[in-house]
Amino acid sequence: MNLQTQVEKLGGREVFEPIDFSKLRQIFSPILLEINKISPKVITVAGTNGKGQTAQFITNLIGSKSKSMTWTSPHLIAYEERFKLNGEMISSASLKKSLEAFNSLFSDNCVGLSFYEISFWLFCHQILINRPEVIVLEVGLGGRLDAVNLFNADILCLTSISRDHTEFLGNKFRQILKEKLALLRENTSLIYSVRTHYLKKLVENYCYVAGAKDVNFVDPCLGSNRHFQHRNWTIAKKCIEYLYGGKPELIDLTSQQSFGRGAILKIGRSNVTYYNSHNIDGHRELINSINQSSYDKVMLFFPKREKSEIRGIYNLYSEVFKEKVIVCYSETVFKIAKKEELTFLGVEACDFSLRKIKEGAPMNIFLVGSNYISTLIRSELVG
Repeated sequence: MNLQTQVEKLGGREVFEPIDFSKLRQIFSPILLEINKISPKVITVAGTNGKGQTAQFITNLIGSKSKSMTWTSPHLIAYEERFKLNGEMISSASLKKSLEAFNSLFSDNCVGLSFYEISFWLFCHQILINRPEVIVLEVGLGGRLDAVNLFNADILCLTSISRDHTEFLGNKFRQILKEKLALLRENTSLIYSVRTHYLKKLVENYCYVAGAKDVNFVDPCLGSNRHFQHRNWTIAKKCIEYLYGGKPELIDLTSQQSFGRGAILKIGRSNVTYYNSHNIDGHRELINSINQSSYDKVMLFFPKREKSEIRGIYNLYSEVFKEKVIVCYSETVFKIAKKEELTFLGVEACDFSLRKIKEGAPMNIFLVGSNYISTLIRSELVG
């Protein structure tokens, strides 16, 4: 049984059913006390969109300056992706030792942690093993009740605010913002980016009450450049300035692109530009940041979401790209919507295959949708 399966078997609750937070703090208290003796600097990254890429940018910019550990969620291919030491995945063998330590303390998960929370405990145990100087924590969902909030952030990066997971976070911006800013502590430095004056004012008021140390706003439009990656990059660079003082060394943003965040795949005679995006605000931001006229086809995937949300995303692309849009499905990746789940759109969905692209006419293709396209693409590339 592999590591992920073992943790899934132990974690009886869904990720999005948080345990009572005071109980969670009590369970983690012994390991947190030991981590406090190491005194690592803590950078927490929250936001509706962009937090995964921002955490990656921060880790890359830390580089060899400090020993670092990074927690991200979800993983796309391998469970070990969640656990990074100096930017590299921690081995399954080392993580299994942490799982053994968990089982020795909490046999059969007697404390009732979820898959996500057990995984985060393993990360904490790895902190004790590796003793990093800096830890970078990407919030899984929201902030207030997320296990990441067990740590007091020295620097909090807030990448964006929009509506997602409203069944857990509420559907009003004030509610969503409050969930995320609950990560803020007195004397925490905040670097944030929001798109409206209303949200900016809410953040400023919250920071005043919370006693934030420094508050730095990053304009999401960045002058004439509206690409969201530049927002994430700027937040990461400012985070490094807070961490070390002075300006970080210049690194070309294009060298930081990773799979699923603007990577261009050469498939046969076609160029496939691939982006992960999962909620409608993220899709809208993505469309506004690209050269829309440079693509011959848009291949659109959907995660398993409410029909109204899927239709909203489809209508958004149809309005901009018209007949270029092709709705795709997968019968093999369970978190991507299947053909029968998309019939309500009233269009014929196509079974995705890189082979068809490879054998077809040369085109510039924009491939976008569920994060779990990564799983599908990588499996086809490897296969």
